[in-house]
Amino acid sequence: MIGDYIETLYKEITNTAPHIINKKIQTIYLGGGTPNVLSPEQLTGIVDFLGQHFDTSEIMELNIELNPYPTQEIYNLISYFHTHFKKRPRLRFSFGIQTFDNQILQDVRRPVSFGGLTDFLRGLREIKQENMVFNFDFIAFGKFGETRKGEAQLWDPGKIDFFDRFASSQFADSFSLYTLELFPGSKWQSKTPDQAISGTYYGSDDDIFAEFAYLKDIILDAWYHRYESSNFSKPGVSSIHNRVYRTMQNYIWFWPSASSFSRLEGLGGLDGLGRLEGLDRLGRLEGLDGLGGLDKEVKAVRWTNTSNLVEYLKGDYIDQSKTVFMTEKDLLIESFFLWLRTDTGVSDLDKYISILVKNYKELVEAYKDEWLLYDVDDRLLLTDKGMDVSNTIITDLLKDI
Repeated sequence: MIGDYIETLYKEITNTAPHIINKKIQTIYLGGGTPNVLSPEQLTGIVDFLGQHFDTSEIMELNIELNPYPTQEIYNLISYFHTHFKKRPRLRFSFGIQTFDNQILQDVRRPVSFGGLTDFLRGLREIKQENMVFNFDFIAFGKFGETRKGEAQLWDPGKIDFFDRFASSQFADSFSLYTLELFPGSKWQSKTPDQAISGTYYGSDDDIFAEFAYLKDIILDAWYHRYESSNFSKPGVSSIHNRVYRTMQNYIWFWPSASSFSRLEGLGGLDGLGRLEGLDRLGRLEGLDGLGGLDKEVKAVRWTNTSNLVEYLKGDYIDQSKTVFMTEKDLLIESFFLWLRTDTGVSDLDKYISILVKNYKELVEAYKDEWLLYDVDDRLLLTDKGMDVSNTIITDLLKDI
């Protein structure tokens, strides 16, 4: 189905582009899954096709998510991208390592082992170029074993030592460290042996956080900077794309399940809002050239593509039930928790008074005393300890979320 899929993707791009007023793009991200299922030629072709319909002349960062296998195919793809996009200032490759635990890799059906991953990482040294940024994704699963003394032990000493030496070498430009989310009813929580992975989930929320904290400390000790709750980088190479999202700039995504966001700006026009033909079917817009049918309280729109591949291939791109029209209050709430989770923090706290609880000043001071928050000029920022419990802090400070 790859041919049909790419053809439909091109049609979506072609149909959407005329409705975008500002066509200048800062970043491109090929991800949210396994892009290397497509060939290097197909992937670079998608980027080139975007360039025919949008202004990509000043792209600051081109991102792609990759699995660390098949090893030689990934090496070839990286080299092909460098040859094809050698004039781009930054090619960011994000590798889904996940873990060095062989049992977990087997359970989640990753066709690779710790030994294969170490070989893959060593091989990357020979192909890295000056304009490349390498990011490595890990997940804290909360699976601990025991030493002979009965003490909890993550992975085994050899693998922890390798992770420590890998971080200390600073070959990695950045790390993404996520926690396994134990959704109720998922196979990770099921304790029925024929349904669960290894008969049970690996660990409790506390175990997962313990692993996250352990790996995080190794990364921080190697002098990486925590620029978001789950992201760490060397100076100057944090993800530009991530910051576009966190600062709520306009972004547009294509293909199934993709989500897009745009603020509404100007009188009688839409700045950066795509897929208008789909939004118009909701009956909320009177026409493509005006805002007559849209509630004046609406300041932004978030819309999501269908996750149904059959519908997508038929050209029904948008899942209309998931379109969200956002008011100024919605934007304040979202910008507060997105910005606070970064190293930029929240500026001008007074503008958020309408969405904060009445005793927010007392709470902020209490969090400062606990070294969870601190001030720099007019910015309120989370400490490293604060980032670890950011959800609690944000929930306590906001009236609604």
